[in-house]
Amino acid sequence: MRAQRPGSALAPAALAIAALLSGCGTVELGENIVQPNTQLSEDYFYCFIEPHVIEPLSCANGASGDVGGCHTAQSSLRLLPPQGSTPPMCTGDMSNASSVRLSPGAVIPPDYAENYQRVQFTLGPDAESSPFYRRPTGMDSHPRVVVMRGSAEETLILNWFGSAL
Repeated sequence: MRAQRPGSALAPAALAIAALLSGCGTVELGENIVQPNTQLSEDYFYCFIEPHVIEPLSCANGASGDVGGCHTAQSSLRLLPPQGSTPPMCTGDMSNASSVRLSPGAVIPPDYAENYQRVQFTLGPDAESSPFYRRPTGMDSHPRVVVMRGSAEETLILNWFGSAL
């Protein structure tokens, strides 16, 4: 009987694993996959979007006459209602989102941070393809037009996306 070389017993197992792995295909993800815009300024959200768009337009609780708490209860986008938080101190030009920074020592309220995380799935690669812009302006399905075209709130959202439509 001939002696086996060291490691030769592993060769059939390695071949079997290679054969199994070669049979694995790829998963088809479908058409029109849109990667969220991960380049949007988090600081701009904290400095302008939360305190000057989401809160004053009552996006979480709804305006008077709205029933059911809007984005606190009726939507897949669940926003925390304003907690009486003081907006963080910021520097930079509100018309240039990339220049906006939180001031040193600025405190981000917990509800702001949570709402930032929650809006991420509504952000498209640009304003025109983003539910965050399209729905409240009435371009796509939404119970009411919340952001009027040409308003200061629309300008803030467009500045966040770095576009001017």
